[in-house]
Amino acid sequence: MLRSNKGTSIPYREPTGIGLRASFILVVVAVCGAVWLSALLDTVHHRAIVLDMAERQHDNVAHALAEQSARSLQAIDLILRQAELLDPSGAPSAADQRRIPDLLRIQVSGVPQVQGLILYDPARHLYVSSGQGSAYLDLSDRAYFTIQAARKDAGLFVSEPLISRTVGNATFVLSRRLPGERFRGIVAASVRVDYFRNFYRRLELGAGSTVDLLRSDGVSLVSRDEESVSTAPQALAGAVRAMGGAGQARVAAVQIDDPRIGRSHVSLCRVPGYPAVVAVGRSEATMLQGWVQDAWTNAARTFAITALAAILLIALLLQLRRRERLAAHLHQSQKLEALGTLAGGIAHDFNNILGAILGYGELAQQDAAPGSGQRRYVDNIVLAANRARDLVARILAFSRPGINAPRPIVLQQVVRETIELMRLSLPHDVRVDTKLPEEPVVVMGDAAQLHQVVGNLLSNAVQAVDGNGRIGVSVEAIQVESTRDLAAGRLWPGDYGLLQVTDTGAGIAPDVFGRIFDSGRSRSDSMRC
Repeated sequence: MLRSNKGTSIPYREPTGIGLRASFILVVVAVCGAVWLSALLDTVHHRAIVLDMAERQHDNVAHALAEQSARSLQAIDLILRQAELLDPSGAPSAADQRRIPDLLRIQVSGVPQVQGLILYDPARHLYVSSGQGSAYLDLSDRAYFTIQAARKDAGLFVSEPLISRTVGNATFVLSRRLPGERFRGIVAASVRVDYFRNFYRRLELGAGSTVDLLRSDGVSLVSRDEESVSTAPQALAGAVRAMGGAGQARVAAVQIDDPRIGRSHVSLCRVPGYPAVVAVGRSEATMLQGWVQDAWTNAARTFAITALAAILLIALLLQLRRRERLAAHLHQSQKLEALGTLAGGIAHDFNNILGAILGYGELAQQDAAPGSGQRRYVDNIVLAANRARDLVARILAFSRPGINAPRPIVLQQVVRETIELMRLSLPHDVRVDTKLPEEPVVVMGDAAQLHQVVGNLLSNAVQAVDGNGRIGVSVEAIQVESTRDLAAGRLWPGDYGLLQVTDTGAGIAPDVFGRIFDSGRSRSDSMRC
């Protein structure tokens, strides 16, 4: 408590680092939060970039495959138009029929995607084919025949996938109506599905990629794999139908949710000039595999950075705590120094008073007869004054630390003097028994402090017996062989003086025994059983 010039009290507040520590914690938490938020935003942005790049790649591949498919279909359509010229007018003779297959084989030579050409008209008994197998199979139930027979403007027709009756493998057929006012049959080309499939499989598009060639109504003609994402949902078929019609190649992107493989991203590109669409897609899980690894790496790196920041924060807080303790110790030292200065001034004044008491006491000793009661009283006064002088010396030593070095003291003498001083204040029913060896027990210490210790122990014992009982005081020299852990402190090996004060009181409760050396406690403070 400080006091101003006007006499008002100003409370003293010790400096605290709570606000500073809270500021550091808030700053580090804010920085770590910003780092995590930045990492999260970067990860989300990177995900969008990965998906966008994959979709662009799909668009480019779909566009290139659409152009390649257009050239392949164009080559097949050219063969169909040339094969129309091989149709004999009227009913073909046997010689004409034997010659036509050879001519058809010449037409398809050098075109690996075509496995056979067909000229077919059951009304004219025209059953000729460049493929292997029978040339007299009935094909009138096939869609590529019925559509051409029903519609004069059918143009180039692309059939659904089917199994060839002449060869027995998977194929789809491109057909045209033979020229003429009336229906005279069809010319058709059987396209090899495995040719397109092998070509698609040779493309390096990454794991989980799919490539499909679809008809404009959504029917799959060729799939890179046996199961394709384009054949599963109805959504893709609807998107393909929306792109139907001839014209320039056009690209569209769709997303498909499939319970088997999850979400897939598919790019659609219309084959220019033909009723077909190329679909290139990939599952989102495989597209994001690299991104997932990068995201985990980024998260681990961010965690390491924030963990390092937390460690540095803890180290900084510990350092601040050490500085606060040092500042508190310094402040306490300054207070003790001020108190010592005050105590030193008072001790000097009190020492002058003790000088007068001791001076007149010694004069009274000279006038008192030895052995008389008056001499005994005067001796006790002088002895008490000397003890008071020792206490003043301790106060002066406190005000000037470093001058009260320990010196040899006979422990029995300290006990006798203390008991003699307290004897007059003891209750009549309290008996003090002493057991002091004849051989001096010399210890290193301060006489005034030892007198205070013995006096405090005797006072506690008197309070414990509650005015009626016995107190025992003993002194002996002991030797400690090994280190001992005591209730307060540790006893190292060596020679010691043992002072024991016993009483017939109730004793100390076990739950408070460990606190008997706390500052300000005595046997009278809730420590009696």
